[in-house]
Amino acid sequence: MKPGKAIIGSVLLCGIILQGWIAQQQFQLHAESYGLMPRVSSSLGGIFTMPLFHASTSHLWGNLLAIFCLSFLLALLAPGLLLRAIIIMWIGGGTVLWLIGRPLWHIGASGLVYGLIAWFPAMALMRRNYSYTVLSLVVFIYYGSAIWGLLPADPGISYEGHISGLLSGILAAYLLRRQVPSDPKPDEPDEELSNEDPYLRFDYRQKEHFTPGDTYE
Repeated sequence: MKPGKAIIGSVLLCGIILQGWIAQQQFQLHAESYGLMPRVSSSLGGIFTMPLFHASTSHLWGNLLAIFCLSFLLALLAPGLLLRAIIIMWIGGGTVLWLIGRPLWHIGASGLVYGLIAWFPAMALMRRNYSYTVLSLVVFIYYGSAIWGLLPADPGISYEGHISGLLSGILAAYLLRRQVPSDPKPDEPDEELSNEDPYLRFDYRQKEHFTPGDTYE
């Protein structure tokens, strides 16, 4: 995909999340109405609305910056997969969180961030793709510290949401792996040539025609 189109896709995704924040502020919407409460059936709709709501502007902009950069790389490297990957991460991450999360209100798009982070190394391993391998290293350099968000260090941070997002990124890579080409394997040696006596590759004169004074060419 051309960089311009990849940027447009990333901007639209971030714009949807930003519109959720604007609606949250404009109409004073609360997490109790649009967040996700694990294992409460009336809260299942939060799977779809949770990423649109954030606890603060710093929470929002931190997620938006990461989502923009990572989704841009995804769209640039895998044209046509951004929408499908985000849908899997969005719904899959929310579903896993609903199943495993603490009985607290969960909001924010951090799960998408972790899903996008997981996408690159997962796809690199599944497809043996050099471009994904390189980008995995780049993502690790910039977002490697995100690993601490998977630990229950801060009770105010939904580490289960991060874990759920990570798993959803791996799931998205698995389901869409056929859409990403793997690098061509090195040419296999010719079977006939590999079974050939290596000494026969030299231009020796036949033994029966060898006479004293002859030399090998």
